[in-house]
Amino acid sequence: MKPVEFAIYPVKPLENLIDSRKHPAKLIGIIYFSFVLALFLLTDSFYPAGVELYGESPLEITGAALMMASLPAYLIMCSISSLRIRRRNHESISRLIEDPALHESIRKRGLEFWPLGILFGALNAGLNIPSTAFAYGFGSPTYTVGLVLMVGQILMWLIIGALLYSAILESLSLNNLSRHVQVNLYQLDELNGFGETALNSYLMIAGALALTTLQSLDLEFRWTNYRNGLIVGIPLALILVPLPIWNLHLRIRQAKEELVRELNVEINKASAALTKDSIGDMNALLQRRELIQNLRN
Repeated sequence: MKPVEFAIYPVKPLENLIDSRKHPAKLIGIIYFSFVLALFLLTDSFYPAGVELYGESPLEITGAALMMASLPAYLIMCSISSLRIRRRNHESISRLIEDPALHESIRKRGLEFWPLGILFGALNAGLNIPSTAFAYGFGSPTYTVGLVLMVGQILMWLIIGALLYSAILESLSLNNLSRHVQVNLYQLDELNGFGETALNSYLMIAGALALTTLQSLDLEFRWTNYRNGLIVGIPLALILVPLPIWNLHLRIRQAKEELVRELNVEINKASAALTKDSIGDMNALLQRRELIQNLRN
């Protein structure tokens, strides 16, 4: 059995689907979006005009329904698409680590604790479940809308929790791997996978936060609709973006500083005479120093 690639996909059939389909991200994203949207439409909860408790601003519920359908679908598509990128990146990273077993060991750390992501999502869902509607009689339109909103919140936060756990785990893995990869200042492109993961995390979080604005479809801003998203999203962006590249950034800077010091020693020892050979040697050293100083970190 091949090692689990994605902490949030412990189920073998889903792994097979990801590997066997040409566009698994679009497929699963569309299925999820359609399911949640159908849940609201079939229960007359998508635009509950005239329904007590929700009838005063039915567009608010429409926006919430669209957000609950599109945000998890977006995160699912981002995460599944990044799976193949992760595999390609780790193939490159494994060639930069002397011990292949160390690479595999670091990659697998924490995979068995994936239920923590589900627990995080469940706790957030519990804090966001609208309970006032359940004071109405079972089967009433108000009760039905409240129940559908509850299901949408639970599904959304469970998926957010699981996917964010996977993203955090990958960032931690790259942070640890960055301590062991060989840094060649003249082949820094080999390390692009670290930065690519950081950029993907940033774009995923930024896109998710942008989709939360669907809750203001009725053109009324409500802080409570955005509070939890911002409380979760902003700290995650501050963690997930620098985490994969921070140690690598420091190592590249240190390697550059060390090489520049060595070049300065050679420049100080080089002859300053204006002979052809001396000028050529000095220019070569100065150009090499400038090259190293201008390398990206």
